[in-house]
Amino acid sequence: MKKTLLFALAILIPLIGYAQRDSIGVYYETDLGLKKIEPIRYTKTKVNTLGSAFSMGIASTSIRKIYPGATSSNVVSNTPVFYFYYQDEVKLSQEIKYYMFYASDTPSDIILAKFKKKKKTRELSVGKINAYSGMTMGTADDVDAAVEFEEVRDGVYKVYFDKPIANGEYCFLFNSPDGEGAYMYVFDFTVS
Repeated sequence: MKKTLLFALAILIPLIGYAQRDSIGVYYETDLGLKKIEPIRYTKTKVNTLGSAFSMGIASTSIRKIYPGATSSNVVSNTPVFYFYYQDEVKLSQEIKYYMFYASDTPSDIILAKFKKKKKTRELSVGKINAYSGMTMGTADDVDAAVEFEEVRDGVYKVYFDKPIANGEYCFLFNSPDGEGAYMYVFDFTVS
């Protein structure tokens, strides 16, 4: 029995090490282990100018990115634990999806945003335009929980929240002052 166990460990340990070096992106804890969140991209941009037109430019016009599906296939509890995997080099074929996961980045470069759920889609506010006050770009900061993280080992971070988060549709995206993170891929999940 001991020989069988030692043999199994001798085979599994190198495989686990390879998988950890080859991993990139966002994963979350499940009862069966870690599950990868595949990044998604918006399908269109929506700007509603009706309110602004009726108010002669006083009311702001919002800019929203529309994402496919009314809900994510990645379902987590209200106290989820995520793991972010960074790499020294990102394969050219993965660079667009994982541009924010170079070894020089950390989870402090990524923010949590909440989608507005619609019948068949989810929307993410990325800016506002007003005839008098101008334009404001950036993702809405309306999540009532702080993202915290700790480095597990080189290039791997455990990511969690300072308190339970409310049920809803969320995503992680690159934090940039002009909201460009929402123009790229995001990592979506549902809290229920």
